[in-house]
Amino acid sequence: MTTSDHKTRIEDISVEIDIEKQLEAREDFEQKYYNILALAECLTTADEKSKEIQKFHYLKSSLSGNAKSAQSTDTIDNMHPAQPVLLSTAIVEIRSQSGVYHQARALLDSGSERSFITQTLCDKLNPPILQSTQKIHGVGNTITQCSQSCDIEIQSRTGSYTARIQCLILPQITSNLPMKTYNVNLFTIPDNIVLADPTFYDSQPIDLLIGADLFWELVREGKIRLKNGPYLQNTHLGWIISGSFQSITRKQRHVSCNFTQTVDSDTCSLDQLLRSFWEIEELLINFPKLSYEERACEEHFIKTTSRTADGRFKVRFPFKHSPKLLGDTRTQAERRFYALEKRLQRNPTYKQMYIDFIHEYINLGHMSLVHSYQTPHYFLPHHGVFREHSTTTKLRVVFDASMASTSGLSLNDLQMIGSAIQGDLIAILLRFRENRYVACADIEKMYRQVLIEDDERDYQLILWRDDPSKPLMILSVHKNEARSSVCIAFYKQCALQE
Repeated sequence: MTTSDHKTRIEDISVEIDIEKQLEAREDFEQKYYNILALAECLTTADEKSKEIQKFHYLKSSLSGNAKSAQSTDTIDNMHPAQPVLLSTAIVEIRSQSGVYHQARALLDSGSERSFITQTLCDKLNPPILQSTQKIHGVGNTITQCSQSCDIEIQSRTGSYTARIQCLILPQITSNLPMKTYNVNLFTIPDNIVLADPTFYDSQPIDLLIGADLFWELVREGKIRLKNGPYLQNTHLGWIISGSFQSITRKQRHVSCNFTQTVDSDTCSLDQLLRSFWEIEELLINFPKLSYEERACEEHFIKTTSRTADGRFKVRFPFKHSPKLLGDTRTQAERRFYALEKRLQRNPTYKQMYIDFIHEYINLGHMSLVHSYQTPHYFLPHHGVFREHSTTTKLRVVFDASMASTSGLSLNDLQMIGSAIQGDLIAILLRFRENRYVACADIEKMYRQVLIEDDERDYQLILWRDDPSKPLMILSVHKNEARSSVCIAFYKQCALQE
């Protein structure tokens, strides 16, 4: 072999060396080396031979590498060269809300009182979420809070078995199982065995934990012990494999323990219950911060709003985009008016109420006839909601500012939406209880008390005629009709607070 061939061979060998194992072996050798030196020094003193014999036995036992274990849910174990252990896992199918089946890797754990699901899998399935505050007690009395749960239906991958279980939702159930990937050739699986998890030997995440609430229902008759140690157990999900086995790995450094116990909030201490009570009853109200658009809408109201001589507010539309983006709306408004007119012709009572409504608008000065209009402009389609058995308002006319123009944009699309600045409901209810008597009042035609600036009235044009034999009229709405603008409720509230 040439020098380059030797170099290549050395590099190949160095790649195959497990550096971590070599370091562990070196540390173990050093410990044994110093133990033997200490033993030799002790044996040189003859008059203390009896004591040193005791030391000999102690030091001899230390050659096996005693160490303390750290206590946690995933326990670090260096005490003895333990055999690795497989925990039983299964691949199940779960149907999402949209009807799509997702495969999930489940850990079967009879030591857990409840079943669990990861938040990641829950987001994929999108099941109805239930609020369920519970405490989860684990090994070492570790406590984890859980506030949500969901119901899912699992289906066997190997048969027709299905089961519905309730799962608590956690960000993560446990670490990858098994702790490391093993050589599948270590396990001699009979050919007629259909495994619940064909990748049991591969270290992968756990999506689902099936606890004792379903575990024993899954178990079926049939158990086989393999040559190198682990057992095969028959279940409705297929054959699961679990137990310790012989491996070339010298030490098992991680021990997984998934024991869990759930505690309902009913069993909490009195102090915790009182604390929760006061937190629920606390009246501190945290108002959300305004978004950029909400702040801009409020600033627009402050800068552009004026008052008439009689005290009414005059406002401008809070456009966030130029109204020049509007396309044609008259054609569609005409088509919808003709459809409305046909309905009115079939119901004379309904028609007369509609005519009275339009005439009232005109007589009160809330609407006027238009002979010409500017561009851009917007025609508002309108229709009536007729409630024959209503004792107050039998007809309510709705103006539709969400109809898309030929450009694809509507009047509402171009406007900013103000923040919700109505009074807090809890505060209103508390004030309601302060006095013995309560007076309820209503501002008649309140929305019509807010006027539109004259140069923006062409954005509220409507079509009308009392009879099909008459020509169509174009009317301009002077008042800021609430149902024609998504922001008027905000403007109304601002006006009331002024």
